[in-house]
Amino acid sequence: MAQRKKNVKKKKKQLNRQTTKKKEIKNKKKKVQKKVNQSAKTKSTEVKKKSSEVKKKTSAVKKETVKKTEVKKVKEEQVKNKVKALEQDELKKTKKNQAKEKLEKNVEKKVSKKVKETSKKIEEKKALPDLEIETKRKEIIEEVFEEEKKVVPKKRKFKLKWLFFVFFLGGLVVLYQFPYGVSTHLSEASKKRLDVPKFMKLSEECCNYNAIFSGPRSYDALKKEMEKIISQYELLDCDGKQYYYNREQDYTITEYGFIKGKIFNKVYINYGIGNSCSIDTQFRKLELLPNDYSLEEARKDGNYVIDQDTIYNKEVYYTFQENVKQKIPSTLRIVATVNEGEIVITDIEYLSDGKFKVVYDGTRNSKSNEKGILAIKYNHLGVSKGKLYAYNGDEASHGYFIMKIPE
Repeated sequence: MAQRKKNVKKKKKQLNRQTTKKKEIKNKKKKVQKKVNQSAKTKSTEVKKKSSEVKKKTSAVKKETVKKTEVKKVKEEQVKNKVKALEQDELKKTKKNQAKEKLEKNVEKKVSKKVKETSKKIEEKKALPDLEIETKRKEIIEEVFEEEKKVVPKKRKFKLKWLFFVFFLGGLVVLYQFPYGVSTHLSEASKKRLDVPKFMKLSEECCNYNAIFSGPRSYDALKKEMEKIISQYELLDCDGKQYYYNREQDYTITEYGFIKGKIFNKVYINYGIGNSCSIDTQFRKLELLPNDYSLEEARKDGNYVIDQDTIYNKEVYYTFQENVKQKIPSTLRIVATVNEGEIVITDIEYLSDGKFKVVYDGTRNSKSNEKGILAIKYNHLGVSKGKLYAYNGDEASHGYFIMKIPE
């Protein structure tokens, strides 16, 4: 029993030793594992550092290469510029050398003469040594060079562009001032051929009796040519004014003038159809009436006058209607007030061909769309709902309204 106990104790001790050894081995393994992990971590950090350093180095290398390429380009451009400058300098030098050669050729001729003269004198004297002869020769050459420079005129540099510009301006001035004669313009409204200076284009024609022409002609040239045109017309004198009658085209110029512009100047012509001084009706032509023509004057002249609600000379309307029925050419002049005292004048002319010409003078009405004298032909004159119309179709109310008829 005692031995068994001893054996058991021994075995226990052996087991304890084994367990302690195992624990020690485990601890050693853990320590080794820790060391391995630490070494791995340190290596990874070192690798990362090295990779970052490598990246930095590569980026720096790239930047350096970019800088080098830029520097190369700059240097190449500098070299090109230097080469161009050298080429230009060489060209200048060659030109200078050519000029020098010309000068030297001219100088040599003159020098040779002077040198011969001086050499003869020297030979005669035979007192000057060879060195003095050479110095004298150099002095003569310098003198001749200076004389040649004075004699040779400086080259004037004329640019073709400036010459062309000067000739062009001169040509424009000549064209601007040159008299070209007369051309004719057919008025679409009045069907009359107006005589105007050449190269003048119609810019405005508000009605039958007003036309404005513009063109690249000088003010003085236009004035002279218009005076030539007017001098060929028949001079009329009536109502204290002078007019110019074109018998061939049967129109009278009552007024003409000129408007200055920056480049284009203008000619305006006011005219009337027919002979403005021969009164073919009992009324003066509209273009001959004064600007301050009043209602009292209209009443005295026998016009049909409408002063707001009051009508004067009613019988004139009825006589005009009788003349139309009997096919007698006649004129009805209507003078009406508008816009606080301003007047509007309308003429209805019954023509020999049975048609009616309505002539409207809007020059006295500040609010009128028509600022001139407008004339239109109509086939009929009729009444619709107590109003008088001039018209071309079948219905009077669709025509041109003239006035309310008297009761």
